[in-house]
Amino acid sequence: MNEQEPHVLRRHGSIRPSEAPAKRGATIWIGDDGWLHCRFPYDADTVAAIKDIEREDRRWDPDTRTWAVDPDLHPELVELLSRRFEVTDGTVAEKARREALEGHARRRHAIREQFESTNVAIFDKYTVIVGGCIIGGGRDR
Repeated sequence: MNEQEPHVLRRHGSIRPSEAPAKRGATIWIGDDGWLHCRFPYDADTVAAIKDIEREDRRWDPDTRTWAVDPDLHPELVELLSRRFEVTDGTVAEKARREALEGHARRRHAIREQFESTNVAIFDKYTVIVGGCIIGGGRDR
């Protein structure tokens, strides 16, 4: 045994840690259709596991070469992909972004409802119209 590498045995085809293949990556994200989409290097066992998911809860897109999975199966999909891949889960950031946009839209809607009965209109982000008069001066253009 080599004194510099006491933990590495070369017998019976064992390999050095530096020669071991790196764990490949898989990515999950939320598509425009609301489904989870995932991409990963081909692995027959992983594909077989995804095909074990009910047909109505998964689909293959040959154009983008991605799998789409029902969003209710997020924990199962992450666990399945984590067995063989290093998973980048973009759904957390995407959910936060969508929730922020929905919250922004709800706030704008509430403001519009509040001012509809008072003859006030929001023209754009910088201008409010009250009784036909522009208030706020708008934005330098």
